[in-house]
Amino acid sequence: MSHSKNTDSALANDIPQVTRAIFAKMNIGFILHRLEELADTASLRFVYANQAASKYTGTDLSKLFGKPLSEAFPELTKTDVPEIFAEVVRSGEARNIGAIEYSDENVKKAYFSVKAFPLANQFLGVVFENISAQKELEGLVKKYTEQIRDKNRQLENLLSQIYNDVSVPLRKMHASSTALLERAGDKLADNDRDVVQEMADRARKLAERTDELLRIARGGE
Repeated sequence: MSHSKNTDSALANDIPQVTRAIFAKMNIGFILHRLEELADTASLRFVYANQAASKYTGTDLSKLFGKPLSEAFPELTKTDVPEIFAEVVRSGEARNIGAIEYSDENVKKAYFSVKAFPLANQFLGVVFENISAQKELEGLVKKYTEQIRDKNRQLENLLSQIYNDVSVPLRKMHASSTALLERAGDKLADNDRDVVQEMADRARKLAERTDELLRIARGGE
C-alpha cells in the first residue's frame, strides 16, 4: 500500500512536467500556474509557458517565470480571471473562459480565446489562441452590416417619399377623374370625356407601375 501511495505521489509530481512536454511544440499557447495557497487567489504563481504562448503574446514569457500572477500579468488582476483560475483548482473542474482582451507593458494588445483546466498539486493549465484576426474580421463584418442597414433605412425612407410624392397623387388623380366621369360624364363633350378617361387610365397605370417598382426595390415584399 505504501509503495502504491509513493508511486501515485511521484506521478502527481510529474504531471506538470509531462504536460509541459505535451504542449512544448504544439501550435497553441500553453501557460502553467500554481495556486500555492488553496484559499488565497493572490498566491497564484506563473510557472511556465511554451513557445507558442510567447509567440501569441508577442513577448518572451520565460523572463516572467516564477513571478506571482499579479506581477506576470498585472492587468488580469483587474478582471475576474484570477478568481476563475483559483476556482478551477479548488473545484477540479475545467472552465471555458472564452474571449478576453488583454495587454500590459509586456504583452501587446490582443484578443485571446482561453480555457483553463486543473492539474495535480494545485497546478493550473491554461491553453489559449490569439483570435485578434478573427475579432478584427468580426468587427469589419459588424461595421459593414451596420452600413448596409443604414443604406437600407435610407432607401426605405426614399421609397416612402416616392410613394407619398408620386403614387398617392396619381391614385388621387385616378379617383378624381373616375368620379368626374361617373357624376358628369354624360354632360361632357365626347372629346372632353375621352381626355378625362385617358387621364384616369394613365394615372392608374402609372400608379400601378410605381407601386411595382417600389415593391421590387423593397426586395419583392
